[in-house]
Amino acid sequence: MLDEIPFIILSRTENKKKHQRIVNNLKEISRLGIPIEINCVLTHYNMAVINEFAGFLQELSEIAGPIAFMPRPVRGPARPVFGVSSTGFEPLEELIESYHLYSRILPPKAYLVGLLEVLKFGNVQRCVIPFFILGIEYDGTISACTIGGMPQVGKLTDNPVKEHLKNKTHYYPEVDYIPCRDCYNQYDLLNHFVSGTISSGELQKMAIYSDPGVLDTVNRIRGTLVNQN
Repeated sequence: MLDEIPFIILSRTENKKKHQRIVNNLKEISRLGIPIEINCVLTHYNMAVINEFAGFLQELSEIAGPIAFMPRPVRGPARPVFGVSSTGFEPLEELIESYHLYSRILPPKAYLVGLLEVLKFGNVQRCVIPFFILGIEYDGTISACTIGGMPQVGKLTDNPVKEHLKNKTHYYPEVDYIPCRDCYNQYDLLNHFVSGTISSGELQKMAIYSDPGVLDTVNRIRGTLVNQN
C-alpha cells in the first residue's frame, strides 16, 4: 500500500509528479523519526478514501516515526461547495467502527465521534479552547481564539499586554459565533478533555501534549474550568 496511494487523496495538486513527491517526502520525514501531524479537511472529494489513507498512514507508522491523522470539516463559506453531503458520512462511520485497526495514527475515538456529529448537526457544544490557546495575527493582534472568528483581545505592542490576557471578559461562551458552528479541529481535544470524554492518557498521545510541562498546564486550566461549573 505504501507505493499505491491513489492520486485523489492528495489531489490539492493536479500534477501527479508533485503528488508523488509529497508522498515520497512524507515517507522520508517519517522514516527519519520526525513526528508528523496531518490536519486533513474532509470534503466530498476525499471522504470516500479516508479509510484507505488511514491504512497508508498506519502502515507507515509501523515502520517509521509517529504519525497523527486529524480529520476536520470544511469551515465557513466554502462548506456548501466542498463540504460532505448528508449522504456521504459512511466512510467516517466505517473509520470509527474500525478504529482498532488504525488506532496508532488516529486521535482518541471520542474526537472522531464528535467530528461525525459536527458534520451531521453542526457544532453545538460549549467551546473552552480560548482559555487554553490564543491566536496571534501577523500584525501582533491577539485574538480570543487561534482558529479565528472571535473578538480581539489586544496587541503584542500593548503595554502591558499581560493585563489583556488576565481579563477573560472577551470570551462569552453563551454567544453563538457563526464560524464556530462548523468549526472542529485538533484543538477540540481540549474540549473533550475538559468535558471528560477523553482522558489525560489519550491526550498525551498527541505530540503537543506529550510534554509534561504542557500537560501540567492543561490540567491546571481544566481544574479551574471544572471548578467554575
